[in-house]
Amino acid sequence: MKPNTILSATLITTMMITSGCHSYYGVNVHQQSLNNGRDYLLQPPLYSGDKIRYQLKNGDKGTLTVSRSDPQNIYADDGRVLPVSQISQLEKREISNGKTAAAVGGGSVVVVAIVATALLGIVLTGVFAGS
Repeated sequence: MKPNTILSATLITTMMITSGCHSYYGVNVHQQSLNNGRDYLLQPPLYSGDKIRYQLKNGDKGTLTVSRSDPQNIYADDGRVLPVSQISQLEKREISNGKTAAAVGGGSVVVVAIVATALLGIVLTGVFAGS
């Protein structure tokens, strides 16, 4: 097997495996009485660029990318505003440690198998060429 083929196969396999390393995790929404108003605390907090999945109390569902948030609203990068008081379920997309570990382990096995097959091919070619 040529080195370019090995490199290409390794890169393609790595990209396919690591693309599934993300999962959605629950975000707790706690109501607090601060500054004589109804504020909400999100744990873990949301940051600009976070991708979230939500369900509102009226049943509407969706996903968005967070632009910013404050104690009352979540602002999407497309201009939507979600009042935190209307959210019944909230999940944040994060890197999954388990999936990442499996991907790295699986990717390593694939790379070793490709290299071993290439080396075996080279050795066998040399043996048969010398006969």
